[in-house]
Amino acid sequence: MTTSKILDNTAISAFINEIRSIEMIEVCRNEYILVTTDCVQRETSERFSRETIDINYKNINVFRKTGDKKYDQALDYLVNRYPYLHEGELSAFLLALLDYELTGNPYFFITDDRKMREKICEIISSEVFLKII
Repeated sequence: MTTSKILDNTAISAFINEIRSIEMIEVCRNEYILVTTDCVQRETSERFSRETIDINYKNINVFRKTGDKKYDQALDYLVNRYPYLHEGELSAFLLALLDYELTGNPYFFITDDRKMREKICEIISSEVFLKII
């Protein structure tokens, strides 16, 4: 079974812009299944041209989670509870939790957001959040 890497917008943007290596996504794709959410794709599309998005997202599976009732409720809760975290990071976290952790699929959740990493334990131990998911 191949391991998936779940990317937030910062990782994708760094691969496109800061590292200046469009090939980085392709290199990672050789070892892992790259996935993200439609929220992250929207964030990326606000910063880069359509051509750049098309080139890079051809190697990333985008989960269209918007419209899934449980996902939408959980995301709404997290966005309101943690307004200082970006919707993209929160949506990627939910993808990792709901579609990988709870189903036993191997994955790495990739985020450089320190605040997001610090809040994961708090989020998954919240009774309100656990009732939603």
